[in-house]
Amino acid sequence: MVDVPEEIEVLLDALLKTVPTILLSVVALIIGYILAYVAGDLVRRAFKRTWQDRPVGMSGLNLSVVAGKFAKALVFALAAILAIHILANGGAFGNQRVMVEDYGTRAVLAVLVMFVGAFVADMVSSTVALWLRRGASLPEEIDPTRDLVFLGLIVSVVLVGLGIVFMDNLAVLLMFLAFLAIGVLVILIETRRKMG
Repeated sequence: MVDVPEEIEVLLDALLKTVPTILLSVVALIIGYILAYVAGDLVRRAFKRTWQDRPVGMSGLNLSVVAGKFAKALVFALAAILAIHILANGGAFGNQRVMVEDYGTRAVLAVLVMFVGAFVADMVSSTVALWLRRGASLPEEIDPTRDLVFLGLIVSVVLVGLGIVFMDNLAVLLMFLAFLAIGVLVILIETRRKMG
């Protein structure tokens, strides 16, 4: 039979070894958030000064705002990946270190892909809808084609994100992404053929 005070002592030792690692990863996230905010603001200002700052896509966001959000998301994703590595390598997860590092990193990358993909889908949807209608233009408020294209692109982006999280093998992930891209292209070409 195990002595209860010894078991408590082992748990306290594990806790004392883990708390600094957790605090360090939280500090990395906070610093990453601050750096992401600063980077996003700098990119937004730089785009505002150098590029023609006009609204893009359905969201109506200016190009400088979109670029700033991309930069912010990228820097924060890198900080989150660093925090996951700190937790995994610092012993906070014990024997599950490899799993936490692998899935955590892939989850952060998947969220980043979905975030960036949503902006890209928003910007691209009106152009693709115009291509599908063979150049016939409709007002944004009554354009169901653009809304359907946006919805299809968002679903594709979510599938890409889920593929990044759940596919363990890089070759399988690349095949999944290739089939998804081919499927989207076939659907778009077939839709254009039917509309023309």
